[in-house]
Amino acid sequence: MARNDKKPPVPAPDDPRSREQEQFFEEVSEELKQDRYAELWKKYGRYFVAFAVVCVLAVAGYQYWQGEQRKARETASERFAAALALARDGKTKEAIASFAGVAQDGPKGYAQLARLQQAAQLLKSGDRAGAMLAFEQLANDQASDPLFRDVAVVHWAYAGLDDADPAKMTERLKPLLAKENPWRFMALELSALYAERAGRRADAIQLLTDLEKDKDAPAAARGRAKELLAILGKS
Repeated sequence: MARNDKKPPVPAPDDPRSREQEQFFEEVSEELKQDRYAELWKKYGRYFVAFAVVCVLAVAGYQYWQGEQRKARETASERFAAALALARDGKTKEAIASFAGVAQDGPKGYAQLARLQQAAQLLKSGDRAGAMLAFEQLANDQASDPLFRDVAVVHWAYAGLDDADPAKMTERLKPLLAKENPWRFMALELSALYAERAGRRADAIQLLTDLEKDKDAPAAARGRAKELLAILGKS
């Protein structure tokens, strides 16, 4: 018996049977995809929903937080301005209380400004001990911005010129002598005054000379240094 080696005919590309086969495979593939998606949704759908809910809540929470922060800053700004107005009107006691309130519960920036103003008003009212303590606390507060801490050191040093420990204040002023520090020139002047108080006149003269010759120093600071050098040279 002769073997039949004939193969079944392959449909030509434009044969209707070829298009029917392609359509059949596409339909089967699509059904498999849909079954797979249905299976995945059945298995993981609740996680997708939970993730979507978390995302929505996170965005809403962030927007709410931003709004609250903006309102807090606006409120603190108004309270700070009101405290400044009290200070300008000579109502020092009321100004101190108002600044204390902003310092206690205002946003960080306004709180630090309020602490500085509160200390300044305490000094103005004659409570030098209270002012010195307030300046010192801000100067030592590591949570505060370095710029505010440096300002507090400068005010603290000025307030304590008569009786603060020269060695302690000189040490606290040292970091402010760095060339990039914006309070460098004030720190030079204060360091010279504390050096003179400690009996280190040569150091005081050198510091004042450096200040007087510094072309970057404000004219007022250079003028004071020149006057102090004249006084120290005559005494």
